[in-house]
Amino acid sequence: MELTQYQLYDLINRPGPLWLAKIDLSEANLEFANLKGANLYHANLRNADLRGANLEEANLCCADMSGANLSGANLKNANMTDVNLINTVFGTFGNSEVPHFDESKQTEREDSFARRRQRREEKIVRLDKHRKQQPAGAYSGVLK
Repeated sequence: MELTQYQLYDLINRPGPLWLAKIDLSEANLEFANLKGANLYHANLRNADLRGANLEEANLCCADMSGANLSGANLKNANMTDVNLINTVFGTFGNSEVPHFDESKQTEREDSFARRRQRREEKIVRLDKHRKQQPAGAYSGVLK
């Protein structure tokens, strides 16, 4: 689902914290947006303009922020677990500080993310096989 400019403006100007889990905000202009404490779990923020945005205490766990511009963004106490930061811009904006980003840890995060995805897919395959092995009517969920 793609948001119109009006919907996006309305969304980010609501009283927070905002619940934006799994939302698609790719290429959105979120410059100076107040997303303090927002839940952006698994959000798609690919190529989003987050210059000067307030992401303090935001949950960005598993978000895709590849190619996003975070120049001058406030990421204080933000949950950045398993965030995709490939080609993300960390620059200066005004007098704000540039957050430190360790590129060697990004490779570790990507590997960890890929391993977890593979384990999840293997569990789904095993569950599907288990369901197919159950005889028809083995458990209907109704007690007799």
